[in-house]
Amino acid sequence: MNISRIKLRHLHCLVVIGQELSMVRAAQKLALTQPAVSKTIAELEAIVGRPLLERHGRGVALTPAGKVLLDHAGAGLRNLREGLDAAAGQPQSHQTTVSIGALPNVSATLLPRAIETLRTALPSVYIRVAGGTNAQLMARLRQGELDMVFGRLAEPSDMMDLEFEHLYSEDLVALARPGHPLAASRKVAPAALSRYTLILPSAGTPIRRTVDAFLVTHRVALPETVVDTLDAAFSLQMVRQTDAIWFAPEGLIESLRPFAPVRLRLPRGGTNGAVGLTVRRGAEPSAGARVLLDALREQARCRLENTPLRR
Repeated sequence: MNISRIKLRHLHCLVVIGQELSMVRAAQKLALTQPAVSKTIAELEAIVGRPLLERHGRGVALTPAGKVLLDHAGAGLRNLREGLDAAAGQPQSHQTTVSIGALPNVSATLLPRAIETLRTALPSVYIRVAGGTNAQLMARLRQGELDMVFGRLAEPSDMMDLEFEHLYSEDLVALARPGHPLAASRKVAPAALSRYTLILPSAGTPIRRTVDAFLVTHRVALPETVVDTLDAAFSLQMVRQTDAIWFAPEGLIESLRPFAPVRLRLPRGGTNGAVGLTVRRGAEPSAGARVLLDALREQARCRLENTPLRR
């Protein structure tokens, strides 16, 4: 194999496709046309001598060869980026860099206090916080772009070469505006949900599968209008201005104040999910990453014990 034929654009394209698992979304993120992305991947496949992607339905999947190359490409690009940052002084070469992926239910609650603990312990620290779906964050973690991911346990297929540390569990809850017709009910019959627009987590995410299982278990027919989104700001305004009902992680409620939606009293059970830390198996965390990991564990312990969160 003539490695000189491989360009950075080939590797960058593969990494973005590995994150998005969609040629359309990858093209949008790369600011390229879809044919240009397909051509770049075809060039890389010709150099490697093996197919790297399998196309199916609306998206793509990585072949075994594609997964191997993706892991190495992600780590290589991260090392290059850190070298350029150090050389350019952003962050400065003496700073510790910590990169964390966080889902909305934790990024607005436990994470800020944990980062403050990190800043106190290491005043010269450069922190990157990345958002996205669980699958996207796990892909970036495997590729070495992130030191850790704080959020819900991912699907088994997304946990290859990763380790999960369970910190606590939280429910998915149904939220509505104060004064909603169901808000005053001491016990809401699940079937009543079908009379209102439902705002559900995006299809294919772990929390969406939890919601779907709840609706199937309680034989709730989907209403005529279903909104599929992970946008918390939009969902909050939709609930605030209409009678829509929003299924969201319980940990997100604190970040919605001063307008706090009402939690509907639906039957418990089947909506609980594990929240914790995911890291690369066998990877040694940096000094900054160790401090942040310990700080998040302490914040989670306080949450479990119902003690004030440490500042």
